[in-house]
Amino acid sequence: MQKVESNAYDAMVIVGMLGHKLFIPLVAVADSGASVEGPELYCTRGGIQAIGIRTAEGFVLKKGAR
Repeated sequence: MQKVESNAYDAMVIVGMLGHKLFIPLVAVADSGASVEGPELYCTRGGIQAIGIRTAEGFVLKKGAR
């Protein structure tokens, strides 16, 4: 277990040094579960359903898009 944690920490450090925000949440969530960034945007096309939020970093897809 300690090896996994060490590898995860190393990955966070390396990705952070490269300037990517892979391990940093881009969307803040209130206690109620609602986004505090802005309105949710919905896109449905050809059986694909996606929910996203526009942030300062760009457009972020929320978990659960199909």
